[in-house]
Amino acid sequence: TEATLPRVVSSSTAVLLFTSGSTGSPKGVMLSHRAVAAFVGWTVDEFGLTRSDRIASPAPLGFDLSTFDLFGMALTGGTAVLIPENIGWMPRFLARYISQQRISAWYSVPSTLTSLVDEGHLTSDLCPDLRLILFAGEPFPPPALARVLNAIPKPRYANLYGPTETNVVTWQPVPRDYDGQTPLPIGLPCPYAHTTIDPENNELLAAGRSSMDGYWNRADETAHAFTKIGNELYYRTGDRVSIGDDGAYLFHGRLDRQVKRRGFRIELGEIENGLLIHPDVLEAAVVAVNGTNQTVLCAFVRPRAEGVLTLSAVRVHCSTCLPPYAIPDRFEFPDMIKKGNRGKIDYMTLKIIAEGLIRED
Repeated sequence: TEATLPRVVSSSTAVLLFTSGSTGSPKGVMLSHRAVAAFVGWTVDEFGLTRSDRIASPAPLGFDLSTFDLFGMALTGGTAVLIPENIGWMPRFLARYISQQRISAWYSVPSTLTSLVDEGHLTSDLCPDLRLILFAGEPFPPPALARVLNAIPKPRYANLYGPTETNVVTWQPVPRDYDGQTPLPIGLPCPYAHTTIDPENNELLAAGRSSMDGYWNRADETAHAFTKIGNELYYRTGDRVSIGDDGAYLFHGRLDRQVKRRGFRIELGEIENGLLIHPDVLEAAVVAVNGTNQTVLCAFVRPRAEGVLTLSAVRVHCSTCLPPYAIPDRFEFPDMIKKGNRGKIDYMTLKIIAEGLIRED
């Protein structure tokens, strides 16, 4: 489906997006038109979008990434190409569709891009019109990002960071010579955003014109989500960061994905990054569940091809890149790793699966 709309000028229109709460129940996030316009107006200027662009729209309309696709179309007079739902999770068909539709701008979660290259075999030859690739929503494993850059080197790349409640608040351009040896920063604040770090836990706090008005019909949760600094309300992102030598923010994981075991604090995301360094690992997800005597770490590892990974090989690999206390207790090798409808890993479902496996043992 394609559409072209005139510039939208109303400042009172609300956009209702959805994010999952800690219990998995959806929460309506109220973003005003002014908030969305702050983000989209900046992207149009920064990345030079015009009416000749064909902007892919792969994200569900309740996901904040879709605001770039649809409002970018409205602001520039360009074309939004909605990705058919029946091919959205089929990399080979999706790669062919990108080629056939002459897509010039793409914005999605990193795992979708990785699948397009690793499984859909998308290359620059198949998408000569693609000039802009943006990604957000989850960390991009460095080796996977390097593979995507190698396969599709022509476009301009950028890492956009921000929870649904603030839309994008920081960004980092990807150097063309990025080699995947170090994690990509989440970058510097966007012009419309203000950011700072909570010194008590290194949590990134964000404010500015792109922030939500609140959660729909959840006043208490809205009040708890913000902290006041001076005269401005800052949203608590739940992400731990530091500042690099160049002033850019470095992402160190979620506060709620840090576990303590045997007296050591363990970042589950760092275990995943260690697994993803292995050349035969396509995807990895790690969850922590309560065992009889201690926290049990369960790793779900998707091999690049059938039979290329063994349990002993993965354990040996972990021993070379992780401290002993962070090596998972259990490894599973599924054909697919469960994801939600936004393309992100469904950790809640994986945790339920892991709890079942532990009970069976």
